[in-house]
Amino acid sequence: MKQKKKLYNILLEFGLTDKQARAYLASLKIGPATISDLARQADLKRTTLALILEELVRRQIFQIIQRKKRKFYLASAPEQLIALSDKKKQLLIQALPLFQEIAKPVYQTSYQVLKSPSDIQKMLKEIIKNSEIDYQIILRKFPKK
Repeated sequence: MKQKKKLYNILLEFGLTDKQARAYLASLKIGPATISDLARQADLKRTTLALILEELVRRQIFQIIQRKKRKFYLASAPEQLIALSDKKKQLLIQALPLFQEIAKPVYQTSYQVLKSPSDIQKMLKEIIKNSEIDYQIILRKFPKK
């Protein structure tokens, strides 16, 4: 039972909902099954499970097997979940430059202690040179030691 709970939690981390994870684990346990059999095994209402399975088939986490006039549902192999995850990761990696292009720039905060008038002059020249960057200057006079 501990192992089933661990697998259940992994499926939640993978992005499945509670009921989706229960349906997936039930299907792995019993193999190809009708909605009624799967609902009984997963302890879900048949009508609820039908909606869940529709989504999971769309996401390629379940498959439909047609035998004569009956539909059987089968969870994709765990290896298939890894392949789906890798595919999603690759899509994000490919789109990363586009995301970065539209992302609002984040302000970087840095502090610099200026100890002499020449340090202040250098900093002011840098500010003028990089006019597209916003600066906030805080001045504080410290007593001489």
